[in-house]
Amino acid sequence: MTTEDLKAIGDLMDQKLEPIIQRLDGVDKRLDGVDKRLDGVDKRLDGVDKRLDGIEERLDRLEESSEEVRSSVNSLISWAEKVSMAATFPLPDIDD
Repeated sequence: MTTEDLKAIGDLMDQKLEPIIQRLDGVDKRLDGVDKRLDGVDKRLDGVDKRLDGIEERLDRLEESSEEVRSSVNSLISWAEKVSMAATFPLPDIDD
């Protein structure tokens, strides 16, 4: 085999590989587009995460406040029952 034969084989291989290379370039460009879109989705999800963190904090505070209010109401009901017995002036029961 001569160098001319090897060059001809190389040129033929280049010709056969060119459509494959073009398709791979196209796939690469499409993947770049997908990457950009995913970056946008990541940014949006970061924003959603921050908002959810704020909501969770507010919900925790609300739950804590609710427990304090429930405890206070139960104490007031207990106090009212004791006072009504001591004064022999019965207060009406509050049923749920």
